[in-house]
Amino acid sequence: MELNNYQLGELRKFSAISLREKQSVLDIQSKVDIPVVDVCDPTLLLKKEDYELLEKKPLFLPKHYIVYFDLAGDPICVGAVLQLSKQLNLPIMNIAGKYKCWAQYNRLTPTPEEWLYIMHYADFVCTNSFHGTCFSIIFNRPFVYCAPQVGGRAKNNGRVQNLLEQTHLTNRYIIDVDQITQEVISDLSDIETNFKYVDEYRNRSVEWLKNAIEDETN
Repeated sequence: MELNNYQLGELRKFSAISLREKQSVLDIQSKVDIPVVDVCDPTLLLKKEDYELLEKKPLFLPKHYIVYFDLAGDPICVGAVLQLSKQLNLPIMNIAGKYKCWAQYNRLTPTPEEWLYIMHYADFVCTNSFHGTCFSIIFNRPFVYCAPQVGGRAKNNGRVQNLLEQTHLTNRYIIDVDQITQEVISDLSDIETNFKYVDEYRNRSVEWLKNAIEDETN
């Protein structure tokens, strides 16, 4: 990460520094004298029960569906959701913001409260969004993260890779539709048991945040 003198000066004013990207810790650490640590994204500081208090069910929602939440317009995500829909025999709920003729349901502008509900009760989630992945994990939903292969977001997946490593869900990271095997779809043991890893990740991050605040106020 290249920083100019002004940015370096401002960075060195911090009394505590944390990053979501584990891959960037050593780089930033080389530029400052205080410890730099990796912690979870702020969305993961809250638990499922906290978000349930905010949810609102849309006026219409099918009982079963697969969520399509694609922020990159990448072909692999389209191919993945179409294959998943066929294999799981589930209709597609598109919440990606642009109408898709192949989706059975297009919910283009859900409110944040509706978005949470839709994600929470999905049978499966297909996404290339970091926060789509976060909430799949929070709500314990089966999912795949489709790493973008074209455009500005291609290969820029460090945050997601770190998140999946921390939560022991690396097999949910795909770069090719052929990786979506029946085994990946049907074996949900990783999804069902990831709570302890999420809790460990969250607790470590909360503890760091509390210590940073206490050190600043003392």
